[in-house]
Amino acid sequence: MFPILWCYVLKSYFKVFFLCLFSFVALLIVSRFKEIAKFTALSGSWSKTVFFVLCQIPFIIPLAIPVSALVASFLLAQKMSQTQELSSMRAAGLSLSTLFFPLALAAIGLSLGNLWMSAELAPVCWKRAKGLFYEETSSNPIFLIQRQS
Repeated sequence: MFPILWCYVLKSYFKVFFLCLFSFVALLIVSRFKEIAKFTALSGSWSKTVFFVLCQIPFIIPLAIPVSALVASFLLAQKMSQTQELSSMRAAGLSLSTLFFPLALAAIGLSLGNLWMSAELAPVCWKRAKGLFYEETSSNPIFLIQRQS
């Protein structure tokens, strides 16, 4: 069973982490908008377009996780310092390593998840996205005429 302090620290950390992660993923999907718009124009199907966008996410998350983790840890330390929680916990006899040990465990878990996503999930999604794109470009007569001219 986790101590109450660990639950509090991890809850505060992951609240900011997931907010940052979703923000970075949305921002980086917008940066891939040219590819998505081209695929949408070729396919004309919303379900295929949504699947294509979902296949783009495993490329984006390995970039967003480290930045989100860094921002979340800085904001957690700042919040705990401003509200004097850090000082009161130190006055109660807790060391900084005891306070931030759950963050180290979370960092290890996030690193392993990031490694799995980069090594296993991203290549499969890349293959599916390229397959969808080639399928749509080979069956679309407008694209074939543009390519010939």
